Amino acid sequence: MYTYNKPFNIFIKIMTTKFVSKIIIGTLAIISLGAAGKFILDQRSQQKVFVPKEGVNYTIIDTSSARKQLTKLGIGNNDSFEFFSYSCGHCYALSKNMRTLEIKTGVNIKQLALNFNTLPLAQMHYTLTHTTGKQAVGFQRQLFKIAENWNINDQTKLEKISELPATYGIKTDDVRSLSLKADDYSNLVNIAFNNLSLQYTPTLIIKGKYLIKNDSLKSMPQMEKLISHLNGLPTKNQP
Repeated sequence: MYTYNKPFNIFIKIMTTKFVSKIIIGTLAIISLGAAGKFILDQRSQQKVFVPKEGVNYTIIDTSSARKQLTKLGIGNNDSFEFFSYSCGHCYALSKNMRTLEIKTGVNIKQLALNFNTLPLAQMHYTLTHTTGKQAVGFQRQLFKIAENWNINDQTKLEKISELPATYGIKTDDVRSLSLKADDYSNLVNIAFNNLSLQYTPTLIIKGKYLIKNDSLKSMPQMEKLISHLNGLPTKNQP
Protein backbone atom coordinates (compact mmCIF):
# COMPACT_ATOMS: atom_id res chain seq x y z
CA MET A 1 0.00 0.00 0.00
CA TYR A 2 1.47 3.39 -1.13
CA THR A 3 2.17 5.76 1.71
CA TYR A 4 2.45 9.49 0.89
CA ASN A 5 5.71 10.82 2.24
CA LYS A 6 5.58 14.61 1.99
CA PRO A 7 9.15 15.35 3.10
CA PHE A 8 10.54 12.84 0.59
CA ASN A 9 8.53 14.30 -2.29
CA ILE A 10 9.69 17.78 -1.40
CA PHE A 11 13.29 16.52 -1.46
CA ILE A 12 12.75 14.92 -4.90
CA LYS A 13 11.28 18.16 -6.23
CA ILE A 14 14.21 20.17 -4.94
CA MET A 15 16.78 17.77 -6.41
CA THR A 16 14.92 17.62 -9.71
CA THR A 17 14.77 21.40 -9.85
CA LYS A 18 18.52 21.67 -9.19
CA PHE A 19 19.25 19.03 -11.82
CA VAL A 20 17.11 20.76 -14.42
CA SER A 21 18.70 24.09 -13.51
CA LYS A 22 22.14 22.65 -14.08
CA ILE A 23 21.07 21.31 -17.46
CA ILE A 24 19.64 24.70 -18.40
CA ILE A 25 22.73 26.54 -17.19
CA GLY A 26 24.99 24.10 -19.01
CA THR A 27 22.97 24.43 -22.19
CA LEU A 28 23.06 28.21 -21.97
CA ALA A 29 26.82 28.10 -21.41
CA ILE A 30 27.28 25.96 -24.53
CA ILE A 31 25.05 28.32 -26.52
CA SER A 32 27.03 31.30 -25.20
CA LEU A 33 30.35 29.71 -26.12
CA GLY A 34 29.02 28.93 -29.57
CA ALA A 35 27.81 32.48 -30.00
CA ALA A 36 31.13 33.85 -28.76
CA GLY A 37 33.02 31.63 -31.18
CA LYS A 38 30.80 32.75 -34.04
CA PHE A 39 31.32 36.38 -33.02
CA ILE A 40 35.10 35.95 -33.09
CA LEU A 41 34.95 34.27 -36.49
CA ASP A 42 32.67 37.01 -37.79
CA GLN A 43 35.08 39.65 -36.45
CA ARG A 44 38.02 37.95 -38.14
CA SER A 45 36.14 37.66 -41.41
CA GLN A 46 35.33 41.36 -41.21
CA GLN A 47 39.00 42.37 -40.87
CA LYS A 48 39.86 44.16 -44.10
CA VAL A 49 42.59 42.85 -46.34
CA PHE A 50 45.16 45.60 -46.91
CA VAL A 51 44.56 47.23 -50.28
CA PRO A 52 46.91 50.13 -51.15
CA LYS A 53 45.05 53.35 -51.93
CA GLU A 54 46.26 56.57 -53.48
CA GLY A 55 45.84 59.50 -51.10
CA VAL A 56 45.75 57.15 -48.12
CA ASN A 57 48.91 55.08 -48.35
CA TYR A 58 50.77 57.06 -50.99
CA THR A 59 50.64 60.23 -53.05
CA ILE A 60 52.01 61.14 -56.45
CA ILE A 61 54.88 63.59 -56.17
CA ASP A 62 56.57 65.76 -58.80
CA THR A 63 60.33 65.50 -58.32
CA SER A 64 61.25 67.95 -61.08
CA SER A 65 62.12 70.65 -58.51
CA ALA A 66 64.98 68.44 -57.31
CA ARG A 67 65.84 66.77 -60.62
CA LYS A 68 69.16 68.62 -60.97
CA GLN A 69 70.37 67.47 -57.54
CA LEU A 70 68.98 63.94 -57.90
CA THR A 71 70.73 63.48 -61.25
CA LYS A 72 74.07 64.47 -59.71
CA LEU A 73 73.38 62.01 -56.90
CA GLY A 74 72.89 59.20 -59.41
CA ILE A 75 69.10 59.00 -59.05
CA GLY A 76 67.35 58.44 -62.40
CA ASN A 77 63.84 59.58 -63.33
CA ASN A 78 62.29 56.19 -62.56
CA ASP A 79 64.53 55.13 -59.67
CA SER A 80 63.27 54.29 -56.20
CA PHE A 81 65.09 56.02 -53.36
CA GLU A 82 65.00 56.85 -49.67
CA PHE A 83 65.93 59.96 -47.72
CA PHE A 84 67.07 59.00 -44.23
CA SER A 85 69.14 60.30 -41.35
CA TYR A 86 71.46 58.56 -38.92
CA SER A 87 69.81 60.58 -36.15
CA CYS A 88 66.40 59.04 -36.94
CA GLY A 89 65.25 56.04 -34.89
CA HIS A 90 62.59 55.06 -37.43
CA CYS A 91 65.26 55.11 -40.14
CA TYR A 92 67.33 52.68 -38.11
CA ALA A 93 64.34 50.36 -37.69
CA LEU A 94 63.64 50.42 -41.43
CA SER A 95 67.31 49.85 -42.29
CA LYS A 96 67.15 46.47 -40.55
CA ASN A 97 64.41 45.39 -42.97
CA MET A 98 65.56 47.20 -46.10
CA ARG A 99 67.37 44.27 -47.68
CA THR A 100 64.37 42.00 -47.05
CA LEU A 101 62.07 44.61 -48.58
CA GLU A 102 64.22 44.79 -51.70
CA ILE A 103 64.33 41.01 -52.08
CA LYS A 104 60.60 40.46 -51.54
CA THR A 105 59.48 43.34 -53.75
CA GLY A 106 62.20 43.18 -56.39
CA VAL A 107 62.75 46.93 -55.99
CA ASN A 108 66.23 48.41 -55.58
CA ILE A 109 65.99 51.37 -53.21
CA LYS A 110 68.89 53.83 -53.32
CA GLN A 111 69.64 55.53 -50.02
CA LEU A 112 70.43 59.21 -49.53
CA ALA A 113 71.81 60.19 -46.12
CA LEU A 114 70.67 63.58 -44.85
CA ASN A 115 72.80 65.83 -42.71
CA PHE A 116 70.69 66.58 -39.64
CA ASN A 117 73.67 67.73 -37.57
CA THR A 118 75.28 64.41 -38.52
CA LEU A 119 77.54 65.58 -41.33
CA PRO A 120 80.45 63.15 -40.68
CA LEU A 121 78.03 60.20 -40.71
CA ALA A 122 76.31 61.33 -43.92
CA GLN A 123 79.66 61.89 -45.61
CA MET A 124 80.98 58.50 -44.55
CA HIS A 125 77.79 56.83 -45.76
CA TYR A 126 78.42 58.28 -49.21
CA THR A 127 82.10 57.37 -49.17
CA LEU A 128 81.56 53.76 -48.13
CA THR A 129 78.56 53.21 -50.40
CA HIS A 130 80.27 54.47 -53.53
CA THR A 131 83.74 53.07 -53.00
CA THR A 132 82.57 49.55 -52.17
CA GLY A 133 80.23 49.55 -55.17
CA LYS A 134 77.22 48.32 -53.20
CA GLN A 135 74.48 49.58 -50.94
CA ALA A 136 75.26 50.14 -47.29
CA VAL A 137 74.49 46.93 -45.43
CA GLY A 138 77.14 45.97 -42.89
CA PHE A 139 78.71 49.37 -42.28
CA GLN A 140 75.33 51.10 -42.05
CA ARG A 141 74.67 49.34 -38.76
CA GLN A 142 78.06 50.49 -37.53
CA LEU A 143 77.22 54.09 -38.41
CA PHE A 144 73.86 53.88 -36.65
CA LYS A 145 75.67 52.49 -33.61
CA ILE A 146 78.11 55.40 -33.62
CA ALA A 147 75.14 57.77 -33.97
CA GLU A 148 73.75 56.72 -30.58
CA ASN A 149 74.03 59.65 -28.13
CA TRP A 150 75.51 61.61 -31.00
CA ASN A 151 77.67 64.62 -30.35
CA ILE A 152 79.37 66.13 -33.37
CA ASN A 153 82.25 67.28 -31.14
CA ASP A 154 82.88 63.82 -29.69
CA GLN A 155 86.41 63.06 -30.89
CA THR A 156 86.15 59.37 -30.03
CA LYS A 157 83.16 58.96 -32.34
CA LEU A 158 84.82 60.99 -35.08
CA GLU A 159 87.88 58.75 -34.89
CA LYS A 160 85.70 55.64 -35.20
CA ILE A 161 84.10 57.10 -38.31
CA SER A 162 87.45 57.96 -39.89
CA GLU A 163 88.71 54.40 -39.30
CA LEU A 164 85.86 52.73 -41.19
CA PRO A 165 87.27 53.00 -44.75
CA ALA A 166 90.40 51.09 -43.77
CA THR A 167 88.20 48.43 -42.18
CA TYR A 168 86.66 47.79 -45.60
CA GLY A 169 89.94 47.97 -47.48
CA ILE A 170 89.25 51.40 -48.96
CA LYS A 171 92.32 53.44 -49.79
CA THR A 172 92.80 57.19 -49.98
CA ASP A 173 93.03 57.01 -53.77
CA ASP A 174 89.64 55.29 -53.87
CA VAL A 175 88.09 58.20 -52.02
CA ARG A 176 89.82 60.76 -54.24
CA SER A 177 88.46 59.03 -57.35
CA LEU A 178 84.83 59.64 -56.36
CA SER A 179 82.93 61.79 -58.86
CA LEU A 180 81.48 63.81 -55.98
CA LYS A 181 83.24 65.00 -52.89
CA ALA A 182 81.57 64.06 -49.61
CA ASP A 183 80.80 67.71 -48.85
CA ASP A 184 79.09 68.17 -52.21
CA TYR A 185 77.09 64.98 -51.71
CA SER A 186 75.72 66.11 -48.35
CA ASN A 187 74.76 69.52 -49.73
CA LEU A 188 72.96 68.00 -52.71
CA VAL A 189 70.98 65.57 -50.56
CA ASN A 190 69.78 68.30 -48.22
CA ILE A 191 68.90 70.65 -51.09
CA ALA A 192 66.92 67.92 -52.87
CA PHE A 193 65.04 67.09 -49.67
CA ASN A 194 64.15 70.74 -49.09
CA ASN A 195 63.23 71.40 -52.74
CA LEU A 196 60.72 68.55 -52.57
CA SER A 197 59.22 70.07 -49.40
CA LEU A 198 59.54 66.76 -47.58
CA GLN A 199 58.85 66.78 -43.86
CA TYR A 200 59.74 63.40 -42.38
CA THR A 201 62.22 60.56 -42.45
CA PRO A 202 62.49 57.93 -43.61
CA THR A 203 61.01 59.17 -46.89
CA LEU A 204 60.49 56.51 -49.55
CA ILE A 205 59.80 57.48 -53.15
CA ILE A 206 59.08 54.56 -55.48
CA LYS A 207 59.72 54.73 -59.24
CA GLY A 208 60.46 58.43 -59.02
CA LYS A 209 56.88 59.53 -58.35
CA TYR A 210 55.11 57.59 -55.58
CA LEU A 211 55.65 58.99 -52.07
CA ILE A 212 54.83 56.50 -49.31
CA LYS A 213 52.81 57.79 -46.33
CA ASN A 214 54.51 55.98 -43.46
CA ASP A 215 51.88 56.71 -40.83
CA SER A 216 49.23 54.83 -42.83
CA LEU A 217 51.08 51.52 -42.53
CA LYS A 218 50.80 49.19 -39.56
CA SER A 219 53.33 46.48 -40.40
CA MET A 220 56.22 45.49 -42.63
CA PRO A 221 53.98 43.11 -44.66
CA GLN A 222 51.83 46.14 -45.51
CA MET A 223 54.97 48.04 -46.54
CA GLU A 224 56.01 45.11 -48.74
CA LYS A 225 52.58 44.91 -50.35
CA LEU A 226 52.49 48.66 -50.95
CA ILE A 227 55.94 48.78 -52.57
CA SER A 228 55.08 45.79 -54.78
CA HIS A 229 51.85 47.54 -55.78
CA LEU A 230 53.64 50.80 -56.60
CA ASN A 231 56.29 48.94 -58.56
CA GLY A 232 53.54 47.72 -60.87
CA LEU A 233 52.18 51.21 -61.54
CA PRO A 234 53.28 53.42 -64.47
CA THR A 235 56.60 55.26 -64.22
CA LYS A 236 57.22 58.91 -65.04
CA ASN A 237 57.84 57.97 -68.68
CA GLN A 238 54.57 56.05 -68.96
CA PRO A 239 50.97 57.33 -69.12
